[in-house]
Parts: sequence; C-alpha cells; structure tokens
Amino acid sequence: MMLAVKPENNFSNSPDQIATLLRNKIVAGEFKRGDKLPTTRQLTKDVKVSNITITKALNSLKNEGLIRVGPRGTFVEFGTDVSERTKISNSSREIAVCLSSISIYHYARIFEGVESSNADTKKNRGLQIYNTNGQLAKQADTIMRILDKKSSGLILVPCVSETTPPYQIRILQSASIPVVFCLRGVEGIKAPLVGWDWEQVGKIVATEFLNLGHRKIAYIAGLKYSMSETYERAMNEVLKSANCPEMSVYYGHNVDNYEDGAMHDKAKEEMFNKLLSNPQRPTAIFCNDGTSESLIYLTAQKYGLKIPQDLSVICFEHTRRDCVIAKKFTTIGADHFSIGEMSLSIVDEMIEGKRSIDDDEKVLLPITLSDNKTLTKAPA
Repeated sequence: MMLAVKPENNFSNSPDQIATLLRNKIVAGEFKRGDKLPTTRQLTKDVKVSNITITKALNSLKNEGLIRVGPRGTFVEFGTDVSERTKISNSSREIAVCLSSISIYHYARIFEGVESSNADTKKNRGLQIYNTNGQLAKQADTIMRILDKKSSGLILVPCVSETTPPYQIRILQSASIPVVFCLRGVEGIKAPLVGWDWEQVGKIVATEFLNLGHRKIAYIAGLKYSMSETYERAMNEVLKSANCPEMSVYYGHNVDNYEDGAMHDKAKEEMFNKLLSNPQRPTAIFCNDGTSESLIYLTAQKYGLKIPQDLSVICFEHTRRDCVIAKKFTTIGADHFSIGEMSLSIVDEMIEGKRSIDDDEKVLLPITLSDNKTLTKAPA
C-alpha cells in the first residue's frame, strides 16, 4: 500500500523537518510496520524539495531503525500495528537490560547488580543483556527485538553519543512494557530513573580541592554530554564563589569519534601531554574518563611529577579497582552494583502493578569519596 505524505502547517523544507514529519506519522501509527512509503520522486513532489533533501531525511530514519530501504522500495520497519498492541502482554518472564557498552566496567557492574537481585528475588525471571555500543541505531534495533519478544520490562542506559528520541521509549510504554532508566533519562518521557546527583559530584570535588589549598585545577572528561557538562558547571560555580580562577577543561573526544578507540587513546595522550608539559600546569585534576588512570600516572612520571605530591587526582568511580594503578587513585562516585539492584526492584514493582508505567521517581544513590592515595595539600 502506498501512503500519501502532505506537509503540515509551518513546515520548512529541511531534511530534519521532513524526517520529523515522517517520524511522527510512524509513531502515531499512521504508517504501520510493513507499510511502503512513497517513492523519493513522489515525496519530492509532495513536499516540494530536492531528491538530495529527501534522501538525507530517509537516511536519518534508516539510521534510527524506523525504516528499511531495499530494491523494492522503502518500508516502515519500526512500530507495531495498533490492532496488535492490544495483544501484547507481559506473558514473557524475560527482563531486558540494555547497556551502552558491556565492556566498560561500571556498566557491567549494573548488570551484575541486576543479576544478583534477580537471583535473590527467586521470581525465576530470565535476563537478556543487549549491547548498543553507544549507537542509536543499535538501540532502536534492540527496542524492536524487545517488542517482538514481548519482554516483561526494560532496564536501559540510554545512548550518550546521540540523543535518544522519545518515541523509542514511548512505543515500549504503549505496548505495556515498563522502562527504568539508569544514570540518565530521556527528555519528554516519564519513567523511573536510578542514578546520582550530578551537580553534587562537581561540588564535592571542587570543595575538596579548595579545602586542600589548590587553585590551579583542571577537569578532564572523555565525552562532552549532559553529565560531564553538569560536573564542569558545578565545579566552576564552587570555584567562582571562592574567587578561584576558572579551571582548565579538556574533553578527550566527541560524538563524531565516539566509536573509534584508537582515536580516543591518541586524543587522551595528546591531551595529557599538553596539560602536564605546561609550566602553568594544574596542581589538581578531576578525571571523569574511566580509562585514564594509568595514562595520567605515566604522563606525570614522564614530566618528573609525583602523584600526589605535585599533582592531586580524583577520578570518577568508573574503572576496575583490582587494577594495580587504579587502586592508588582517590575516587568519587555511586555504587553501580546498587543501581542495578534498585532498577530491577523498580521494574518488578511496575510489572506487578505497584507502580504506574509512567512513574517518574528519581532514585539518587549516595555519593562517596574514597580515601585512597592521590589527594593531598597543594604544593607550596
């Protein structure tokens, strides 16, 4: 079946606007899974734009997992038929756990917490772990799988390299599949969130450095996104209130090279060399990148600096504490294992009807500062 597309009021001819028009119709159920979209030529005629603009819009939807493009045309891939939605129930006893990366330790700890809690509850629920590698298209595909399997619920760490669109979550909720967010939520969606107070992390770190006499402070993060920017802002607010110079800020990579591990390592190495070779180098660093302890340690040695005598360091609790070098570092963070435990408890309550599917409680876990060996008074 071919479907007509007509632009709405206040419609512009940008690829984003065209993608939004089609996306809204798919989410609303006007275009159902398996429906064939109009040809590029027909879309060009309907919305009065070039073939290139239509192609860009369709590529966006394809990357999001909403459509598939083949030799016989473009078909809706995402969504469920309205008549089928009423048939979806939580008959499956499987709970899905979708992580940005199963190879990163703190994400793995979340799953360990879920596993442990699931074993303790003795409810005999199956667990299925999914790995998106931080890719929005993979997250969309995972959601399709969860819909197809009629999973009981989803514990989700949303992507950070790209913003998760609300419709990805809304379609699960419309199918009566409860979603619990870990670490960060999705704007426009009401669902429980288990994490910690981002602002408090930045404030605690900055206050700790100031109390030890540090005035040359740097902040290092892997990826620039909402959490890392909140840490930065909160630290600067504390420093400003103490009439301390604004700290130096370094981001190791961005969304364009998020998947390139070699590029990350090279960028971080250049960043630390630039930071510690500077005569006006900082005396204290907060590192929010969970894989940089060894690199900080080795780069400091390269320039004849001792940690913590010359350089105090606080790292966010991201890495394995069984690593010899990582054990030395003072860390701040929340217990990711407990995040997993709490998330399963909440999704169980939603499955059992004790919480509504659009419950929007935020469960913020305590933040702790370890007493390891890389934090001391500023050098004279």
